[in-house]
Amino acid sequence: MHALAPESAKITAELGLHLHAVKRYEEELSTQLLAVSQDQHSPDAWLHLGLGYARRSDFAAAVPALERAASLDSRSERIQYWLEWRAPGA
Repeated sequence: MHALAPESAKITAELGLHLHAVKRYEEELSTQLLAVSQDQHSPDAWLHLGLGYARRSDFAAAVPALERAASLDSRSERIQYWLEWRAPGA
């Protein structure tokens, strides 16, 4: 699918999620950053970037990315869920 629409921020962001699933972590983050650069106004790109940072416990970077996603799509329950999520013990 990505080969058919390589400029799609949403598809690039989803690709990053799949890279995480197959434990290609460095490629995941660079792919999430690419998605944001493809479309600064894509809530999906910012959401997946924020989650990528959160999976690395880099919450200083995760929270602003998730906040940006929420500002672009304030009605998304999925984005709000992840923005409000707290790590156990946090």
